[in-house]
Amino acid sequence: MTDSQQTSRLYWAPLELGLLTADGSLTLSPTVTEHDEEASSPLPQIIHDENKLDCIYLPLEHLLVRKFALPLSNLRHLDADIIGQELADNAGITPESWWLSWQAQKTEKGLSGLVFALPKNIKEAIQSDSQWQQAPLLLVDGWQRLDTYKPEQGESSLVIIDVDSEGLFFAYFKDQVCQGIRRLNANMPDDAQAGPLAKQILWSLQAMGKTTDDSALWAGRVNNSLANALVESAPETNTNTLDVSDDLPTRIEATLRLTPPTLNKQTLNLRHGKWSAKQSTQVMLHWKRPLILASLLLLVWLGSTVASNFRLESKLADMETQMTEAFHLGLPNQPVMIDVLAQLRQAANGSSGSGNSSQVTVQLAAIHSVFEKNAWQIEELKFDDKGSTMSGKISTLERLNAIRDALAAATNSEVVIADTDLSGKEVSFRLRW
Repeated sequence: MTDSQQTSRLYWAPLELGLLTADGSLTLSPTVTEHDEEASSPLPQIIHDENKLDCIYLPLEHLLVRKFALPLSNLRHLDADIIGQELADNAGITPESWWLSWQAQKTEKGLSGLVFALPKNIKEAIQSDSQWQQAPLLLVDGWQRLDTYKPEQGESSLVIIDVDSEGLFFAYFKDQVCQGIRRLNANMPDDAQAGPLAKQILWSLQAMGKTTDDSALWAGRVNNSLANALVESAPETNTNTLDVSDDLPTRIEATLRLTPPTLNKQTLNLRHGKWSAKQSTQVMLHWKRPLILASLLLLVWLGSTVASNFRLESKLADMETQMTEAFHLGLPNQPVMIDVLAQLRQAANGSSGSGNSSQVTVQLAAIHSVFEKNAWQIEELKFDDKGSTMSGKISTLERLNAIRDALAAATNSEVVIADTDLSGKEVSFRLRW
């Protein structure tokens, strides 16, 4: 399916299936579903259409519609679990059997609005059907038709009505919160039915909460006989703000000729949340937060690794400096370090200096052999006729004991810990042998 392919709008009306193609042609077919035991889909078949569906309208009668009011302070706190529990408590339904969508507004007492519940078997059938699942917009016919007549400026009390040749939709809004929405089926225009129909409308509005002294604004479309009947039944009704015409479209035509709404947070789109139609860019947006977190973790890891390497290199440089100072202290006649152990062994065998110098060289070679395996900070080395003394610092007492034992084995002498200081972060010590 390419982006250049034409699109169609589908309307699953109660008695017919309407299909409006991009060229404006309208095709009607009976809403006959498969009744075979093997065919489990409740959806009517779309015949002879290869266009991509960009919008599907469902009839209001297919959904359970209920008003709700919850003591919540923010719309962000509202979710399907909370509304589902509200429906279970007040309507006695099983929330797991319904896919919930809602329209809500903030009021003085909390959040209030309408919930539209779609049976889960219809939702799952749409989701698994190769044609129906293409549409990113799954809309409710009555809500969308009435929404086209809603004034941009909010009204404290508002009645919206939209008549077609097969009946009408109407809803009552109080403080911009929908108090109820209903469909009445009737042959229109029919002067004989206008009076009883007007009374049904007014009774329904009273059930939704509209009082007789409520001077609500009326908006929408009616035919002449119904407009007159409304005024006769309720003189306070102001029909001057209504579009009055006897040239009424069918229910399917009135719905499919609507301009589909822009997909945003205010749109009552039954395909929302996990069921929303994902575009490629939306899929990437879904991974945006994990990718950002992974990138930050990688930067932190790289930063800690670089810092650790820098500390180790600095420590190695300090150790090399100490080794160089010790080498030149023990072998003043050898200004260049080539192979430290070989040079120390050569000096120990008497190839350079007196007996005293050779003894010092032997001690340095022993210290170097231990230092290579377990480095520490050397602060002072002293060699005299009484023996050898070394001062320095090391991280723990355990390592100090290990150095003492290693030096004793390397020098073949008894090494004594003459002094220790534990007041700092490291252990200061003085060894004597």
